[in-house]
Amino acid sequence: MSDTDRFDFSATIAPHVDRAWATDFVWELRLGTVSGEDIGAALAEVESHVTDSGMAAAEAFGDPAAYARSLGLPPDPGQSTRALWRDMAPMLVQLAGLWVATTGLGSLVRGDAAYLGLSPLLMIAAVVAVVAANHWVLRLIQRHPIVSVALFVVTLTIVVAPDQLFPSLRWHVDATAATVVGLVLVTVGSVIILATGPRLKFAGLITPPLPSPASPRPKLWAITIVRALAVPLAAGLITGLTYLVFHLRV
Repeated sequence: MSDTDRFDFSATIAPHVDRAWATDFVWELRLGTVSGEDIGAALAEVESHVTDSGMAAAEAFGDPAAYARSLGLPPDPGQSTRALWRDMAPMLVQLAGLWVATTGLGSLVRGDAAYLGLSPLLMIAAVVAVVAANHWVLRLIQRHPIVSVALFVVTLTIVVAPDQLFPSLRWHVDATAATVVGLVLVTVGSVIILATGPRLKFAGLITPPLPSPASPRPKLWAITIVRALAVPLAAGLITGLTYLVFHLRV
């Protein structure tokens, strides 16, 4: 089993189904927030029909997206926008804390005034917008990848531009207070992730209808720790680089 299929059994559930057809089929079901268990069962049925009849999936079922919609599989509450907000909220708190803490720490290292600009706020707003329109974003990525890349570049430009073009649009803050508040926010976000992460079921994970005891399972504690520590580690890296660059210049 390849690394890419270690926790996604679509290739092993339906090895005789054309990969392009299976990919489009799975994409459509994912966009409908169908659970990984239901996707696995649907794939198994396609595989069974293909192997029994000797027909290709496209010949037997037609367009994969249309066939996926025709199944009428129910959406999984664990993949709803509300559930996504619940999972993303702690990370948004961490991002806000990262913005404030690195600003304060950078100023303390340099010994100058601390200012909070618009760009980090716009970055958080962009993340919120993507979460709010996640189904539309995923469908755009699937159907128009080039347009998706172009929109990403435009969004990144909009996020970065204000601090470069309008340096006066920033707010002076106490560096020590900013550092403390930022670190508290990062810590709060990490604690929430550690407390709630192990209960995540990874509903979108495609699994076989009858998993064997030997089937690999994602290590939820490891994934939770990575999610909880990603932003704090980024904060430490940014702070270390700021300190290093400042002292090298000095």
